[in-house]
Amino acid sequence: DQAKKNHRLRVHLVRHGESAANQLGLYAGQDDVPLTEEGQQQAKLLGSSMSMKWPSFWRQYSSDLIRATNTAAYILLQHHQELQE
Repeated sequence: DQAKKNHRLRVHLVRHGESAANQLGLYAGQDDVPLTEEGQQQAKLLGSSMSMKWPSFWRQYSSDLIRATNTAAYILLQHHQELQE
């Protein structure tokens, strides 16, 4: 079937925006540190850029750390979608 041949799965891997630990040159690991203002702007800019090429996402997954969930939420906001639990 031609429709199945043309269907492709695209995976986007995104690292979180700048965190407070990154700003200090520290490794945060599993510590739950927030995004900086710069990190928030990075995520919004990436979301805007991605939404021009890919208008929606079928599934989204994120770490439960605040810097990761906030990055995902800012990206999805540009796609008029919400992070699913």
